[in-house]
Amino acid sequence: MKSTFTTRIFRSILPWMAVLFLLASWLFFYYQAKVFIEEKTEDMEVLIADRAHDFDERFKEIKAELAYVGRFPSVRRALLSYDTMDKVERYQINNRISEDMSGINVFNEYIEDIIIVGVNGFCKNLDSYESLLSDTDPLTWVGIREYEPGESYFHFTIPYEADYYADAPHKVFSAVLPIRENGNVIGYVQGNLNYEKVTGMLKSTLKGRREAESVFGAINRDGEIVFAEDADSTDAKAAEEILQNASSASGRFEIRKPERQTVIYQKLNATGWIFFAKISNRILLQPIQREALVLVFLVLPVSILLMTLAIKLLARRIQRPMEHLKNRVEHVDIENYEPDRAEYEIREVQIVADRFEESMERNKRLIQHVFEEELLRKDAELEILRNQITPHFIYNSLQLIKAEAVMSGNREIGRSVNALAGLLRYSMDSRTDTVHLAEELDYIDHFLEIYKKRYVDRFTYEIISEEQLGEYLIPKMIFQPLVENSIRHGFAEVRHGGRIKIEVDYREGFLLVRIEDNGCGVSTERLLELRKGIENPSEHAGREIGLLNVHRRIRLQCGEESGIEEIGNITGGGFFQQIRIRPISV
Repeated sequence: MKSTFTTRIFRSILPWMAVLFLLASWLFFYYQAKVFIEEKTEDMEVLIADRAHDFDERFKEIKAELAYVGRFPSVRRALLSYDTMDKVERYQINNRISEDMSGINVFNEYIEDIIIVGVNGFCKNLDSYESLLSDTDPLTWVGIREYEPGESYFHFTIPYEADYYADAPHKVFSAVLPIRENGNVIGYVQGNLNYEKVTGMLKSTLKGRREAESVFGAINRDGEIVFAEDADSTDAKAAEEILQNASSASGRFEIRKPERQTVIYQKLNATGWIFFAKISNRILLQPIQREALVLVFLVLPVSILLMTLAIKLLARRIQRPMEHLKNRVEHVDIENYEPDRAEYEIREVQIVADRFEESMERNKRLIQHVFEEELLRKDAELEILRNQITPHFIYNSLQLIKAEAVMSGNREIGRSVNALAGLLRYSMDSRTDTVHLAEELDYIDHFLEIYKKRYVDRFTYEIISEEQLGEYLIPKMIFQPLVENSIRHGFAEVRHGGRIKIEVDYREGFLLVRIEDNGCGVSTERLLELRKGIENPSEHAGREIGLLNVHRRIRLQCGEESGIEEIGNITGGGFFQQIRIRPISV
């Protein structure tokens, strides 16, 4: 059972409206989410850059303090000669270092202890700090053990337990500066940084943002975790991924597992550490997702209800004129047709009704003219028969003239009539547009023979072709315009001694036809123009009906590799035209 007009409107429009509404909502949500994430990411980039700058400044101060200690003469003397000193000298050098270090009146607030370690066994820390265990080997401590010989500047450790103090072990960061003499490491200045204060400085980065939106941390240049706000989301694998993607001094990249996150990072010049913040797209988008749910589950149903009411009213308005038009179409009679110029309420329905009335009028007129058209068709068929008879009448008449010329002993007239009959028969045969090469050459022979009669003693001609090449199929009547060029243009100023040579060869699947004359040739400007036409036939369409038209016909029927291959003047006088033709397959 076919549905009504109103039902079809509901079925066709409502689903599409719902789909379009959902699509528009999704696009709006997608755009809003993209803009929102971009804004949050840019804010975090600014925050990370500011905190990284502060952090760099503080650690530059720490490095300056340790470098200052490393330049003490007393420290360098102890690192160079401690193992060769007697007890008195060792006592004196220890006191001297204590005096030098006590002269430092401003220590960085993050440094809790400075330890001087020599490869010769010397070891001393601040007198004001805890004493060191006597049975520990300083060269095995974390900061010194991790130092690589190739490093020439500071090395910063990740947090570790300092178990070399007499009191209970506690967590510290260490900054280690190697002291060199003649290129060799003679000792180290190690500054132990207060763990609580350094991590407190790192945590200060977290101010000014919602904690749920991002996770902050720092790793060193080896991918080891220096600080992690959330240890569960910043494991060794996550640190390695951050290290691999942090290729520049600062930037951002995206990770998709275990969830989609944007990572913002900034490298610290002072320590070589990498600050980073991982922003969770899912958490960021929760406010927008709530808006989307309201849009889909509240706004969409209300919109569909309103659209339903609007469509129902629209359908009723359209259906009345449509019913009127339907009744008109069902009851119209073509034989007794009378125009109906009723006014419809809707412009589109009015247009359809007007077109229907116009079609009915046109059909009625067509029916009235069927008989007249049939008569015209019969007349046309008779005209075609008469046109077919005319060429045969011309051929027969020429044959009659030839016979009378031969009987009267005038064989020259007979040959001329025979050549003219061949020309007419060949040119008026419209059954095919391809011929055998032999037929085309016979046609050219007749053509040149007639021209010789017209221009007595002006030129001679020669056609050279092997007999077996005559079976190849080529486009019809492609040589005549080229040969005619030689006669009309090449011999325009020649009164006797002209020569035309047509030579056919076959190489690598192509027929090569060369037509040359010993006429006056063409000017350089004209030759360049013709060559441009051959190279770009589409740009010279409709021009040069002779040579260029032949070139286009050959390419069209035999392929792009065929056509007029070369033209040019001959040294000593004359002009040549060389054609390359791939024979047409039957």
